[in-house]
Amino acid sequence: MAFHAIVSKAILLVLNVVFVGMGGAFIFAGIVVRGSPWSDILSANVASTVGLIGTLAIVAGAVFCAIACAGVCGALCRNKCLLVTYAIFVFLAMALFVTAAVLAFESMSIAASWTDAAFPATTSETDVATGFDQAYCYAEAGRLCTSASAHDALAVFLPDVAATISTLAFDAGVDMNATAGVAGFCHKASMSDELARLLPSEYTKACDACVAAGSVYTKYSAIFQWANAQCPLTVQSSTFCGHLLLTNQQVSGGSDPYATCRPVVLALWKSTSKSLAIASVVLAIVALILVAVSCQVGGALSATPFSKA
Repeated sequence: MAFHAIVSKAILLVLNVVFVGMGGAFIFAGIVVRGSPWSDILSANVASTVGLIGTLAIVAGAVFCAIACAGVCGALCRNKCLLVTYAIFVFLAMALFVTAAVLAFESMSIAASWTDAAFPATTSETDVATGFDQAYCYAEAGRLCTSASAHDALAVFLPDVAATISTLAFDAGVDMNATAGVAGFCHKASMSDELARLLPSEYTKACDACVAAGSVYTKYSAIFQWANAQCPLTVQSSTFCGHLLLTNQQVSGGSDPYATCRPVVLALWKSTSKSLAIASVVLAIVALILVAVSCQVGGALSATPFSKA
């Protein structure tokens, strides 16, 4: 076999082994994007784009891992027919990567245009804000209901009577600074009939809200750490979230979490789309190289008596 054919075969083997790992990483990224609550938050017109990017990443990564293995077998076995079939499927996978890159660049462009415009940049951003506010508030509910101080948590849920509740509970011997949240406070109240009689009846609304939030919190718990680190609860957004958790209704007026977190959310969306776009372009280029190299190896096999085509 000619030297250049040996080199082409070696390149094909190395690129395929590397590409199996890259395909696996692409599958992981697609699963993260597709299964992330951010995909639900980016609703309306952009939801299909974000979800489709994740789906394409999973499909393209899985397909290419499979055909990369076939390429390795074809090169090792020196089977021209297998290499030709491999080249065809690599070309199709390249088309998937190109499609994913186009969608990712489109998604990045939308995020950039929204960043440069005042809210709402489009009617779709209103839907995004609604989805984000719900996810954010229910993510914060996990902390308010279980790990914040009862005094602070009740101030979010019941700002008008929280001070009265805290004073009465403190006089009854309840540590309102204990980090057990509303749930811990409600448990103590349920264990003391005397305390329950002293407290304003409104406190039960906060208890019920935490029970209801428990079934929803797990859906958005992935956002909890991000929210605390990147866009913590403010006085204005806490009032909004308290009302939402109590009534399951959102109020307008610019005090919602999205109004505060919008720059951070759009920056995250833009950077994620950019990463997926770059990864898709790189994989598409490598796929193109693999098609060329596999054709080179297949052509070399045609000139040898070892071809099994």
